Amino acid sequence: MVASSTFGDWYFIVGGDQMRVYASKRQTYVPIDDAEYQAWRNANPGNVPASLANEAELISLLAAHNVPPHHSVRKQLMIARLNDAGKLDAWRGALDANALYLQEQWDAATLIRADNQTTNDLLTGIGADPAVILAEDDNKPIGPPQTF
Repeated sequence: MVASSTFGDWYFIVGGDQMRVYASKRQTYVPIDDAEYQAWRNANPGNVPASLANEAELISLLAAHNVPPHHSVRKQLMIARLNDAGKLDAWRGALDANALYLQEQWDAATLIRADNQTTNDLLTGIGADPAVILAEDDNKPIGPPQTF
């Protein structure tokens, strides 16, 4: 199997489709004659695409290893990005306008999935760019620790 650290730059055969592979680094399917794919295959004899049963298995695998676009972002970082974009008040308003269940999910979460459609819809609805707000998390400290 593929080492966990390489999932972000690997290729996958999905559903037995031998005509294309999923390129995790480029986040798209490419034909098997793609130049980058062929260069990767030829660079090392161990570079063999992993076979997965279906798209759901691919998404599950990428999410488990925090590979975009199925990665997670720390909620604290998302809040900082919303604040920096001047959209934090609008975000809170969008959450408050939704059902209590959604608000409770947000309050309980520590990680936010970048591929969550509800989150993306809410961000778009307040004029925030989901690609910016939910960009990969570099895991750097956000600021001084907060004590409440």
